Amino acid sequence: MIIRSLYTMTSILHVDQVQMIYLADMPEPKFSISDESLEVELFREDQIPWDALAFPTITNALKFYFSDRKTGHFPLRHLAMNRSPAGELSCELGTHQ
Repeated sequence: MIIRSLYTMTSILHVDQVQMIYLADMPEPKFSISDESLEVELFREDQIPWDALAFPTITNALKFYFSDRKTGHFPLRHLAMNRSPAGELSCELGTHQ
């Protein structure tokens, strides 16, 4: 795997976490499960099981990627996510050129 750049940085305020996702190239399709993933698979864009993705941060990053891929411009994005007492998830987006 060849890491290119930081792509999304999400502050998950309601659990005091920061998640960083990087753009990377995978010259060969070598991947496997880990302690944090029971199942891994590669998908084409039109095959992604959107409803089965575990985390909104991954959904956000993938949607940004497929949109950015059309222009070839991949800006760093900072998101702030928070869950209200009623359980609603809100997301605020900032983009760095």
